[in-house]
Amino acid sequence: MAQKATSKSRTRAKAPAVVQAQRFELVNADGEVQAQLTTRPDGLPGLAVADGSGSPKVLIAMAADGAVTISLQDRRGTRRAALGVTAEGGASLMLVDKQGKGHALLSVTADGDTGLGLGDRQGMGRVLLSAHRTGAASLALFDASGRRRGGLTSRQDGTPALILEDAHGNGRVHLTVSASGEPGLGMGDKDGKGRGLLGVKADD
Repeated sequence: MAQKATSKSRTRAKAPAVVQAQRFELVNADGEVQAQLTTRPDGLPGLAVADGSGSPKVLIAMAADGAVTISLQDRRGTRRAALGVTAEGGASLMLVDKQGKGHALLSVTADGDTGLGLGDRQGMGRVLLSAHRTGAASLALFDASGRRRGGLTSRQDGTPALILEDAHGNGRVHLTVSASGEPGLGMGDKDGKGRGLLGVKADD
């Protein structure tokens, strides 16, 4: 018995060290394709993973510049989430509704600047939160037309500022606190020109 087993093991074909093809398909017991690794028409690789009905759910793709994207799709084939890395080294995560409109985007640049954008049901950006690599941070609010209407900023030195803008982008209210602790309130007219200034000196 031992000699027979040894004989079989010797005649067993060795697995090839390298397998080359333009497309590999993973199928289930019924022969239905569940995953496909292929070379796209542009010559770059792509991977698709499907559900039980054969609808692609996970897509992994690479761009010519080296950027990589992982996309998640719903049962209708609409991309609902995407994770990407740029050629420069930045990264992002995007969330999309069933209509294909973006609602949230979290990103970080190769230099370390971080941003979070939130959109409404129309896909219009309404909130932008950012943190700069220098230490500054800001929060910007936009109306339904995409115009900025307000912003809260913490500068690199830590001093805060609040700006309220009208529909034309003119600053109407500026509230600040200096590094020495002096608060200031400025108000402007419809042309954005300063018309009033109220402040308190540090020694008052």
